[in-house]
Amino acid sequence: MADGWKLHSETWAPPSPIAVLLFSHGWHESTRSLGVRRLAHACQSRGFVLVAFDTHSHGLSLEKAGVRLPEKKRGCIESLDVCGMHLAEMASVVVKEHRLPLVVMAHSLTASALVFSTRKVVEAAKAAGGNVVGAVYLAPPPPGLAPRCCPDCCFDSCLPALCGGCVCAAPKAITPGLNPELVLGENRNATKLYASNLIPNMCLGPHGSDGTRARTVAAELRELRSAGVPGRIFTGSKDATTVSAARLANFAKGPKTLTTQKIHGAIHDMLSTDPQADASIQQIFVYVEARFGYRTPHATPVRK
Repeated sequence: MADGWKLHSETWAPPSPIAVLLFSHGWHESTRSLGVRRLAHACQSRGFVLVAFDTHSHGLSLEKAGVRLPEKKRGCIESLDVCGMHLAEMASVVVKEHRLPLVVMAHSLTASALVFSTRKVVEAAKAAGGNVVGAVYLAPPPPGLAPRCCPDCCFDSCLPALCGGCVCAAPKAITPGLNPELVLGENRNATKLYASNLIPNMCLGPHGSDGTRARTVAAELRELRSAGVPGRIFTGSKDATTVSAARLANFAKGPKTLTTQKIHGAIHDMLSTDPQADASIQQIFVYVEARFGYRTPHATPVRK
């Protein structure tokens, strides 16, 4: 990537493909997660190329500028902005290689990144001579991890300075609370170490890590709508992490490019550990195929 990250990717290409699905996995997953393999099978049966890649500091994407990250930093993303930039660059790579219509899909952590970077992805694909025909957001966490009790006006103004998540793993001497070196304080554990990195990096605005601006739900949805491509947010009815489909719909007013769909009975990890993952994938692909104006009449069911 342009910023020095070396990303691992895998491609599943059926004979005579008709389209490409670019997929970005969730936190602490990889291209070897079961959900990715299920998507690969679903794509093969429908004539889609699947390109999946390991998010930076995940899976086999552990090298930046020739330096391999220590194991303790696995899963510690730099920011959602970096995830978004990588999605755009990967879209350009995929379009140049396959020269086919493109659908972009992301889950959980990177679905939040895709929300505010869809326009960048569309522009990158267009510059490469391609076309994004749709975007799919699977179980995106509440943008910025804003608690449901925290209104956007408060979140935008003061949360980066007050959120306990930013300091939960840092020694007290570290100020203003961000912990870029991921230094553990007394009586802290690895789970809190990950939280100290993940939470502020999802909270902070698109200008980097100075903590002066938080990204709000409303601002992200405005950015998403400006991309001008059809998109759908899928949420599970048993997912306590994802912002509700109803709340998202309130921010999706205006151009009818963004829709929401609740999958009954699905949990947050709707692709890998969910017992009904196969059925959920079938519902998701009904929408994906609709982006091309048809549904494959004899698609093979996804296997476990």
